[in-house]
Amino acid sequence: LFCNYGSALEFVAPGEFIYTAAPGSQAGYWSGTSFAAPIVSGAIALGLGQPLKSADDHLKMAEYLVSAGKDISSVNVGITLGKGLLNVEEFLRKAGL
Repeated sequence: LFCNYGSALEFVAPGEFIYTAAPGSQAGYWSGTSFAAPIVSGAIALGLGQPLKSADDHLKMAEYLVSAGKDISSVNVGITLGKGLLNVEEFLRKAGL
């Protein structure tokens, strides 16, 4: 089993059963922690790709991303997952996008 958890985490991103490109021009479900990083990077890119309302908006993107986390502690009793699961829709709302 692969997983990162603990009180030092800000938030977590999905890394299991991710539907994505596969060899041979195919698509399929894959799992692994390496699938969580591009999801987070893509969320940040969505935020940074929009016109900024003030000069320091780009500095607040990480704050918006973390504070938008969805609490999933009820389905992960006894495991600390920071502020929750990455929620891209809520992140973009908080960022005013």
